[in-house]
Amino acid sequence: MSFGVLVRKDLLVEARGRDAFAALLTVAVLVALVGNVAFSGLATAPVRTAAVLWTAIAFGAQVGLARSFVVEREQGTLEGLLAGPVAASAMFWSKLVANLLVLVLVGIVTLLAAAIFFALPLDVRLLRVLVLLVPGAIGIALVTTLAAAIAVHGRNWILLVPLLALPALFPVIAVAVPGSALALGEAPLVALLPHLRLVLAYDVVMAAAAWVLVPFLLEP
Repeated sequence: MSFGVLVRKDLLVEARGRDAFAALLTVAVLVALVGNVAFSGLATAPVRTAAVLWTAIAFGAQVGLARSFVVEREQGTLEGLLAGPVAASAMFWSKLVANLLVLVLVGIVTLLAAAIFFALPLDVRLLRVLVLLVPGAIGIALVTTLAAAIAVHGRNWILLVPLLALPALFPVIAVAVPGSALALGEAPLVALLPHLRLVLAYDVVMAAAAWVLVPFLLEP
């Protein structure tokens, strides 16, 4: 089974899991709504929007991405895929691609909702956030998908995934929030470069960790 076939399969699973996707979007909108009330008057609109954006992405990942491998296990296809010609690493990276697309979509919905709630102008500054949104989402998807691979055989996987993932997500969130606030403000685009470099370095480290660990975590 080729990698492209695996990616299509995982995207179809995500598309059919409408309840899980609806839950992710609900979390995104609720976080934006609560942030509008909780942060009112405490910070500027760009800072509030950036905080809401990355909170929704980080916690939304725990809601939706935690089931990445559990779905295969519950349907009885995980062992079959691993026993066949599909390499464990190919399965992991295909799920990562599907999870990344979901996270980016959730991030865009959250960004638009937060911008509306916080009365930010819907202009090019929202597009500038994508400079950090995409690589930041890659890092969050890597960590959460890796945590899901670690927890897939556990009985309490729904608790284990966030326990493993959230502490590891702190570095990327700590960099992405101020960087996104700069993107939404009046700072020039070049001011985002230090934040972008740190996020990309985080992605490289997490990708290398996944490359080494996944074959051992998903042994048939």
